[in-house]
Amino acid sequence: MVEDSNDIELSKFFKSFKLPNNISPVLFRNEQYNNKKFIQLKEFEFVSQLRRMSVVVKEFDNDISLNNNNGKGNNEFKVYVKGAPEVLEKVCLSETLPVNYNELLHHYTHNGYRVIACASKTIVHNGNSNHKNDLSIINELSREDCESDLSFLGFIIFENKLKNSTKSSLNELSDAQIRNIMCTGDNVLTAISVAKECEMIQPDCKVYIPEFIDDSTFDANEQERDTAQGTDGDNGAEYSVADISSIRYKP
Repeated sequence: MVEDSNDIELSKFFKSFKLPNNISPVLFRNEQYNNKKFIQLKEFEFVSQLRRMSVVVKEFDNDISLNNNNGKGNNEFKVYVKGAPEVLEKVCLSETLPVNYNELLHHYTHNGYRVIACASKTIVHNGNSNHKNDLSIINELSREDCESDLSFLGFIIFENKLKNSTKSSLNELSDAQIRNIMCTGDNVLTAISVAKECEMIQPDCKVYIPEFIDDSTFDANEQERDTAQGTDGDNGAEYSVADISSIRYKP
């Protein structure tokens, strides 16, 4: 396994803000901008089906103990979420999304950039509740509690430049009649842009984007269901099963 270059760069970036190991579990501190210090209390790992991950943190204060609130200190937890923009759009409060959300996403992905969306929410707990400490409250928080009704923060944009040898290597494989296939978890428009850049497909080639039908009553044998909606990679045109039969698969 080769570590993803974007993950490496992100790791380098955040490591520059980390405190020495002897004062863990503080995540980071950047005194140049007077940023706050946070302790990570819980993490929901990335799940491919959900296409997102999140952490629950609390502002760090030397006078606050996680094991004994006693009604004192900060009673707020912060949740930070990152993931696929298409997914986070559905779990963010609509009033926090820019009106041109999809337009911006389409612009960057269509030009070959990788895009990650970020969002957050604040969870306030009652300091006079029956909970003994922050950790017991955290343990009761479900993923659904943390990853819903979020406030959109913004996009993180990555540029993954092709290696100099990519195009020539693909051409060599094609000349040897070896079929080239791209398997990626990136946004489909990003994948199409990269495929055109490395000449897996020609710049003027039309690409049809299938969309799975989420319907428990779906029956591929029913003629009335032989029409599905999709978009052309360039102009958003509609197509039918006659254009591309693979769209008849159901997840």
